[in-house]
Amino acid sequence: MVKTRSSTHDGKGENSSTSSTKYSVTSAERFHNDLSSNVSMAWRGRASEHRLYTVYDHICSHLCNIVEPSGYPKNTISHTPQDLFGVEVPPAGSEPQAPLNKKELYEERFPDFARHIFCSSEYLRLLIDCWEIKGLNIPASWDSEQARRAALKAISGEMEQVFVTAMAGFAHNPNWEHVHALLIIGVYFSQFVWTRPEGEIERALSDISINHVLTKEEMQNVMKRYEDRITQFKSRALPKVQFYNAPVFKFHTPTDDHPIRVTLSPEFLFATRLPLKKHFKSCKIQSSWLSPPSRKPCGWPKSVDPDVLVRLALIDSHVALVKNRIRNLRHQSATPANPKESPGYKPDHRLKASLQKSPLAGKVARPRRVIPGVKRGAKDAAHDVPAPAQEQKDDGQAVGNPADGESNHDDERPVEDDPGEGGMLSGDEADDDADRQSDGEDELHLPVGGDDNDGQSDEEEDEDSSDDPDDSDNSDNSDDPDDSEDLDQESDEDSFGEVDEDSGDDESSNLEEDD
Repeated sequence: MVKTRSSTHDGKGENSSTSSTKYSVTSAERFHNDLSSNVSMAWRGRASEHRLYTVYDHICSHLCNIVEPSGYPKNTISHTPQDLFGVEVPPAGSEPQAPLNKKELYEERFPDFARHIFCSSEYLRLLIDCWEIKGLNIPASWDSEQARRAALKAISGEMEQVFVTAMAGFAHNPNWEHVHALLIIGVYFSQFVWTRPEGEIERALSDISINHVLTKEEMQNVMKRYEDRITQFKSRALPKVQFYNAPVFKFHTPTDDHPIRVTLSPEFLFATRLPLKKHFKSCKIQSSWLSPPSRKPCGWPKSVDPDVLVRLALIDSHVALVKNRIRNLRHQSATPANPKESPGYKPDHRLKASLQKSPLAGKVARPRRVIPGVKRGAKDAAHDVPAPAQEQKDDGQAVGNPADGESNHDDERPVEDDPGEGGMLSGDEADDDADRQSDGEDELHLPVGGDDNDGQSDEEEDEDSSDDPDDSDNSDNSDDPDDSEDLDQESDEDSFGEVDEDSGDDESSNLEEDD
């Protein structure tokens, strides 16, 4: 039991004769100094809510120390961090119990703090209240108007967790008739009081994940599930609001020792005494600096209607979300994935075009490089581009590179003006171009991308090329070992398969028959 009178100390580490060793005396000054230091530390570490646990553990422990429950000392009051609102695991050595299917039970919850009355002779705990603590990470000071508005805005997002925690308390503890819940956001709190709902506490229906086109039967089942969720949301038990975004502390003028100096506010003292006053009237409570005012302070500003805000957070917003999903699902089902399954469905011209369009319609054929001395068909020639070592004149005659210091005016023309200079040729133009380069009988036919010397030696190739007077200009380029080496490398890179050097003659004869 905490005593309010101050103790004297003789400076030698021993109490004076005016005090007694039977008491642990705590003064209001010591409590508030410790509280101010803890709040200062929480403000500096406001990026995390964990620093707030030290603040409210300090408060909660002192609130328990001034209460003597009925049946004391067998019964006592204490607070539990991370309390369990769920299925208790049987201790070792107890009688075995049948396994439980947790999927059929209400989910477990763990409030940050919970005050209970415990019994030493039996496993019994009576809930006084539970506390859920959230951080308030803002640049403005906690006693500013910006901080109050930020905490007010954050309440609606945390109401779902507080509601589920209260329902878990009822579901797993049949002897609990009321749940007083404190939602603390930084240095502002709200108090909600739930009364046990009638009937069984139902587990919340899970959301529905849809990742494919639904059949008619699946659509009916999904719609039924959505309607059940709406019914469950509308049947939720709403709490009675005692305080809504009220301050936990009164901020005082800073001192050199305490840049943040606080005491507990009348609103918070009244809220923490309320469950004891209503449901545990037999408890003896010591008068101290923790005593609340006799009359209830104002619980919220006049501009705020907490009942409307709580209903919006727990019911209306969830119902609106489910209805929006139903509308979206019906809109998606109006357009079947396969129009053939719906004879009466008539797609518009855009959908028809997208369904009839080939996925390869926009793909451009890969250009193939022209190999000197090789005759190609019209279909293959349409995709050819000339080799870099040769250039085509307007009359189709191949010429060598200009001498050093000379200017080749054909290089200055745009590519699109000369279809033979890297452009796409039509079938007739490709045939004429191929005829102009060879007489058609004495030339060697090679597979696309193959080795241009397969099946014929370099000497034989030179003899064939020298027989044609029109190709005399190409002899210098084709005999250049550097050019032929580059050409072989390029043809090897463009080929899709390897050609056996021993079978070059057979492949050449087969290609002549195909052409």
